[in-house]
Amino acid sequence: MFDTNVLLNLYGYAKQTREDFFSILQSINEKLWIPYHAGLEYQRRRLNIIRN
Repeated sequence: MFDTNVLLNLYGYAKQTREDFFSILQSINEKLWIPYHAGLEYQRRRLNIIRN
């Protein structure tokens, strides 16, 4: 389970770090879930994070 900050921090990681992170996620994808509120918060905050 991830919180909003884990998802938003991806925008600040180096390209290789992001690729490694997504590779790990793919290997455990059947065991992952994101709570509704974390997804909602992510959608509300992501454009501000990208702009910064």
